[in-house]
Amino acid sequence: MTTRELIKACGIVTDPREHQVACFDMSRERESFAIFSEQGTGKSLMALMTAAYLYRERKIGRVLIVAPRGCYRVFVDDEIPKHLSPLIPHKVAVWSSYQTKEIKKQLETLESGGEMLRVLVVNVEACITERAANFIVDFMKRQPTLMIVDESTTIKSPTAKRTKVLINIGKYAAFRRICSGNPTPQSPLDLYSQTEFLKKNLLGYGNYFAFRNRFAVMAERRFGNRSFRQVVGFRDLEALKAAVSRFSFIVKKCDCLDLPPKIYQVRDIEMGEEQAKYYEKMANEAFIQLSATAQVTATMVLTQLVKLHQITCGFLSPDGGPEVDIPGCTRLEELMEILEQCEGKAIVWSTYRHNIRQIFSAIEEKFGKGTVGHYYGDTKVGRAEDPEEGTRIWLTKSFQNPDSKLRFIVANQASGRFGNTWTLGTTVIYYSNSYNLEFRDQSEDRSHRIGTVGPVTYIDLRTRGTVDDKILKILKAKKTLSEELVQSNWRWILGLEENRDVAN
Repeated sequence: MTTRELIKACGIVTDPREHQVACFDMSRERESFAIFSEQGTGKSLMALMTAAYLYRERKIGRVLIVAPRGCYRVFVDDEIPKHLSPLIPHKVAVWSSYQTKEIKKQLETLESGGEMLRVLVVNVEACITERAANFIVDFMKRQPTLMIVDESTTIKSPTAKRTKVLINIGKYAAFRRICSGNPTPQSPLDLYSQTEFLKKNLLGYGNYFAFRNRFAVMAERRFGNRSFRQVVGFRDLEALKAAVSRFSFIVKKCDCLDLPPKIYQVRDIEMGEEQAKYYEKMANEAFIQLSATAQVTATMVLTQLVKLHQITCGFLSPDGGPEVDIPGCTRLEELMEILEQCEGKAIVWSTYRHNIRQIFSAIEEKFGKGTVGHYYGDTKVGRAEDPEEGTRIWLTKSFQNPDSKLRFIVANQASGRFGNTWTLGTTVIYYSNSYNLEFRDQSEDRSHRIGTVGPVTYIDLRTRGTVDDKILKILKAKKTLSEELVQSNWRWILGLEENRDVAN
């Protein structure tokens, strides 16, 4: 039986790509393994192939998947249904900090039924609660378990509570996997805690400080009367790379010649409690206002839609007043986690000026001055013969220069969709989508055109069940908002009823 035949026999219905087959061959029998696979190269499938194989071999009976709040539901809604055959008996449940009736029912029935592969998907932020940790450990004690930590840089800090909790939970797993596109976003020292989850002393150092002393260059610093040691550089990184290669599979998009030219991903954003209250109040008021009108027009619905969309993006523009930030929105935090994982250059598209200013400031604070530029109505055009820093002409030239420190563009689709070539941006993030299908198609083509350096990954941030979600569904169905803004569909757009025509 060939490797591909074995993968199919395990119940994987997706035909894997060459690098995924190579990862499966290297890792399927290993108790501890790291999949360091760049965004868009299919690391979720690589992990699920191992899970299916171990279940077929009767080495596990269940799988625990821990992932950040923005992507943990992707396994439930997209990855598992897409890759695992329904002929393989399996049951999936979600543990979330906010438990709906559906989630509670899944958890209550997870242990019912006969022999099958049971999968529990957990939001990493929820793991730190005692209630969740106890439930997870009880789940793992019942049968041998494969534990997968997706986007494992969430446990890169050795002092963080979530790191300590997940390392402790990992002791109950028969097999462990970590997945990350960029396991060292800040420094090589980020590797220590991730490898400790896989196996204690996997790199051969008894504690973090011994590891740091081996690979970091330290210098004495003084602050007033206090002295301390500070990391000022690194050494022997080839030796560290060789050590990590013994238990990891590393692949980048540029290495995967068989990848499709466009790769689409979605990251889910959960609304905070205060934000959800704002949204519900606005949706109810919109319903009352529109229902009392004899003839509902597209303009009226669009006005309500904009207000609801702004709330999902973390702010609201009162009539005639300045923007007001809404507490509890984690969209910006999620974006920064994605950018931390990116290698190379990235483009962030945002609909609203308020968000563009927020994103620009956050990136500049995180990555340093000169690493980010903006391209929207307030950005000056500049002169071609002597482009001033910060202007549109300077921005495009700097972004297309591989040696420039400028890594990120934050742009508005209305302004940036025409005439720009940003082919070095192989990661494109839609912080929020415009309602305009033409804007979306044209903005995608800024990075995907002649001169593109490799496959382009497009990541949409969305809040499920809101107008934010509905807009993305309309765009994916290649429809325009005006086609949906008819009297039969405005209730669906505002989340008041199901729609039969727009694809999920």
